[in-house]
Amino acid sequence: MVRLALAISVAALTGLAVLSLDAHLARAWTDNPNERAIAYTNRGLVNIEQGNYDSALADFEKVIKLFPKNPIGYFNRAVAYGKKDQYDRAIVDYDKAIRLNPKYVVAYNNRAWAYYKLGKATKGVSDANKAIALDPKFAPAYDTRGQIYEALERKDKAIADFRKALELDPSIEPSKEGLKRLVEATNQEAESVLPSAGLTSTAPGEPDRDLGDLDDFSTLY
Repeated sequence: MVRLALAISVAALTGLAVLSLDAHLARAWTDNPNERAIAYTNRGLVNIEQGNYDSALADFEKVIKLFPKNPIGYFNRAVAYGKKDQYDRAIVDYDKAIRLNPKYVVAYNNRAWAYYKLGKATKGVSDANKAIALDPKFAPAYDTRGQIYEALERKDKAIADFRKALELDPSIEPSKEGLKRLVEATNQEAESVLPSAGLTSTAPGEPDRDLGDLDDFSTLY
């Protein structure tokens, strides 16, 4: 899960969190732009968690204006667009983030999912492949590729990817669910491949998308 720069855990935030970040912005306004960018990013991440996607977009737009050559603002704005099912706009921002940081593994992974949601599965697989090539231990990329392979009815490849995702990170629920679905569909013994029991079969869900970590806008890139 995301680690916010202001030592605030998104999972622990309440409705007062945005007010707290507003106060931080007021204090930081006369300070350096880096502090403001961090505060806007944190508030944007909170807004995403709370479903306030338009507010999140506005915050990330401010980050981009402050640091147009830093990929984090574009990446986070792309995530917000994705939450609004505006995957075409999300791809434009993932493109910008990747141009600024060609090794942005999570951006490739997220763009893969956006391509898939727009019906461009081949491009989605290509981006997932790039994410895996950059970081073979990045479990969400295997999950993303597995989800796409399953939709393409390439069951053997999907099963292999779900297994690999769970080998790297046993907590990825979409991979657990996808593996169970495919095992049941191909009449295999679920016990021989599933890492744990008691799972229920559900429709494919969108894999978790990491929003990225934030340190210092002035020095990252």
